[in-house]
Amino acid sequence: MTRQVIGLTEHKVIGKDYKRDSIATREEYGKYFNYHKPGAVDVLKTLPSNPITALTYLVPSKTRKRKEHFQEQLVYWEKEKYIDDRYSPELVERMTKLSGDELDTFMLRYRPGYQFLKEATDYDLMLFIKENFKHYQLDKSTPPPAKKPDEE
Repeated sequence: MTRQVIGLTEHKVIGKDYKRDSIATREEYGKYFNYHKPGAVDVLKTLPSNPITALTYLVPSKTRKRKEHFQEQLVYWEKEKYIDDRYSPELVERMTKLSGDELDTFMLRYRPGYQFLKEATDYDLMLFIKENFKHYQLDKSTPPPAKKPDEE
């Protein structure tokens, strides 16, 4: 068996960037992000020129409901990605020295909310992790309450 040397082309690997991903998603699904439910003003604007279309705005439709639900899902997942970007495993591991399943458990149990992260500085986030790590250690060291014989 002879050995062959195969030359590979160079590829640059770029990590995930929340802002780029968010912008790309907003560009791709712009019509859903910018969708708004037709209101009274839309009905009044459309009524003189096209009364049938104006009436359709008043009747609930499956398509409109699907668009609204899809928009809610897009916004929800964008917020979740933002939380994942700011509250990263690398940051939590560096602050707590946890790893593996313990790190996952801590991150799920003490996951910050979107609004907190939007308003918090990096220092606030580190303080949040530090304080919750103290709670985590206390909860871990406290044994669960003993069951009474009649509770089984």
